Amino acid sequence: MQIVKRVDASTHLIELKPVDRFQGVNVYLVNTQKGWILIDSGLNCEEHEKQLEKELKTLALSFGDIEAVFLTHGHPDHVGLASRLRIKAYLESKDRQIAKSYSRFLKTKIESVIQELNEEQAQKVRHALDKILNRIRAFDSFYPFYALSSKIAEEYALTLIRTPGHTPGSVCYINSYKTAFVGDSVIDTASVLLLDLKAYFNSLKTLRSVNASLFAPAHGGLLEPTSGVQMMERKYHKRLRACVRALDKSRNLWKVAEFVYGKELLNGELLPLILLQTKTFLTFAQKN
Repeated sequence: MQIVKRVDASTHLIELKPVDRFQGVNVYLVNTQKGWILIDSGLNCEEHEKQLEKELKTLALSFGDIEAVFLTHGHPDHVGLASRLRIKAYLESKDRQIAKSYSRFLKTKIESVIQELNEEQAQKVRHALDKILNRIRAFDSFYPFYALSSKIAEEYALTLIRTPGHTPGSVCYINSYKTAFVGDSVIDTASVLLLDLKAYFNSLKTLRSVNASLFAPAHGGLLEPTSGVQMMERKYHKRLRACVRALDKSRNLWKVAEFVYGKELLNGELLPLILLQTKTFLTFAQKN
């Protein structure tokens, strides 16, 4: 199986394998005027470290050849390996707390949702949340990431595009070959957890207008820009409409989530994330 793939004249795609229920991650190796850089890095784990090292060797490169890492957002499957390898890594400041300890950040978010539940529901959520936190706590970074700016990105021939929504500090980068590295903002695999739906829809509008010939996401396959944005708009507008319909039946967070996602999903480990996502949609629906 070919792991390293050519994206454009300056860019290689390295597909890091799934680890511990995290989906696989696309890491992009880009040759710039200041040397080699990575767009995102993978998890803080031995498996991703060894795999990336092996794939770099096929290009006659090593970790020492990487000048910097440019991160699309602060989630552990993007920032972790940069922290493990102590490589200079640039991150939007709004995502610093997420990158430092995603487990702590997520716990705080879910606790705010729990306030809207009855005791039985809250107990189910905390039980599922403990399982999630036990799994992701091992990947927390506690690493002093460098502050990202347009000026820094331009030094590496990258155009910085701020695209909040998935996280407060989500960004995209466009290189000189018009490849846009879109992180988790546009992907064709699993649904993205959104923290701010209004910001996300505005970010999709921004991505509609960028001068890019290709979208290179952090998960899944490469995408044509217009169809990629339309795919995400359809997916989340459809879910928003489902939430609005649910509001006609009940204003209860649990009941709305049950209507949109189904009872079966509310009995699994994803329960806390589903409720958090439902809360995001309801907040948008009630304000717009």
